[in-house]
Amino acid sequence: MARTPPEHAVVRETVAPVNWVWAAIGLATLAAVPFVVAAAGNEEITVRNLRSWGPETETYAWAPPLYIAAAILGYAALRIIFMREAVVRTDARGIRLRAKGSPRADWADVDRVVFWDRRIGRRRRTHVGIVRRSERGENFARAAATRTWTAADIRPNGVPDWLPGGIQKHSAALDFRRAPQVAEAVARFAPHVRVTDEREPGRAATVPKPARSRTI
Repeated sequence: MARTPPEHAVVRETVAPVNWVWAAIGLATLAAVPFVVAAAGNEEITVRNLRSWGPETETYAWAPPLYIAAAILGYAALRIIFMREAVVRTDARGIRLRAKGSPRADWADVDRVVFWDRRIGRRRRTHVGIVRRSERGENFARAAATRTWTAADIRPNGVPDWLPGGIQKHSAALDFRRAPQVAEAVARFAPHVRVTDEREPGRAATVPKPARSRTI
């Protein structure tokens, strides 16, 4: 039986490196628990009751390390599984981003979806943004095409001059490694809408779809 394609596509943020560090710490702690248990044996120790912060209670010496390892590993697992936010959501009607104000647009109003870098000092953070169709946007595009842009052409708020003003209000932070998945999610419902990489001046490369589907 043919599988019914989903009515929407979702692209999630990549797993932050700090979450893998927490996972490694949890696994290392968990791996050390058997040695701690063997060393402690069935000896009992006195600990404070952490649930009620009440009187001290007796417990096995190996119990606290086991609880700590389980807590660290569980925390890392929660971050990896549940803290990968759905940043981009597309459906037959349009596109929505997870950001302040929940920016969204119908496909009829979308000129292109663009990846760009916000630059403040030496810091750069990649965003995905929605460029809407408008007369003002078309006028800006014609004027921008006549100029030669450099990396120094940055507005005080960190938005590149070669992109329409206010693009930050219609954008969300997203690792560029997820760009092919965004291209796939857009093409599924709006194949006429371009997804471009405009992180550098004077370049608007089309983002290719991934060889294998990885959107949800």
